[in-house]
Amino acid sequence: MRNRDIDIEGMVNVRDLGGFRTRTGQMTRHGVFVRGDAPYRISDRSRQQMIDRGLQTVIDMRYAHELAQRPNRFAGHPQVDFKHIPLYVETSYMGMIRQFRDLGGWYCTILDQGGVPIRTILGILAHAPATTLLHCFIGKDRTGIMSALLLNLVGVSDTDIIDDYIQSQQNLQAISADIQSVRPFFVPKAQFENLIAAKYEYINTLLAHLVATYTDAAGYMQSIGVAEDDVAAIRSKLLDTGGD
Repeated sequence: MRNRDIDIEGMVNVRDLGGFRTRTGQMTRHGVFVRGDAPYRISDRSRQQMIDRGLQTVIDMRYAHELAQRPNRFAGHPQVDFKHIPLYVETSYMGMIRQFRDLGGWYCTILDQGGVPIRTILGILAHAPATTLLHCFIGKDRTGIMSALLLNLVGVSDTDIIDDYIQSQQNLQAISADIQSVRPFFVPKAQFENLIAAKYEYINTLLAHLVATYTDAAGYMQSIGVAEDDVAAIRSKLLDTGGD
């Protein structure tokens, strides 16, 4: 398996979703879907390197205020189709508190209530040419949910999906100070550190809920109204048939 980490100056948590073996023995294709942290620190040189490597579409799943505070370096670039699709659910103050106390449960809430933005994102992924970068702020939570859905769809094992998620723990050490700068005043530092960690139980809770509620990613996509042709297109793009 080729190393899936991608070294981009100014980004720390970038990985290719290619290189996974599926339950049927096929491999996921490199250079199709790339997960990452927000590209707000990258230089012009780094940005052009990504474009030269085939990047044509960028999907930013951050909230509007996150994008305003840390502008995306690909927004407005003539060679990139930039999409801002916030992945969020409406919540009360108590719902927000729950997010900080039960991150795995919050992932499940996003899955259950975030069908509209997730359907939109999947539609873009199905039709985007060349390479697509999918990211949130640190490339762990919202990006982790979408990556898990894509990998489950093509038959990657839960073990490999969890390992991919946990890789963020090591990668994010480089920007820990920047991450801490967004800690809400009402969240204790120790609790926030748990929130930004990439723990087994967080992603495992999501995967267990996916199976228990929807059977698998295909069942989930059907439940939120993703077109069958789009699901088939994503599978076709991500699975390496050995013919190219």
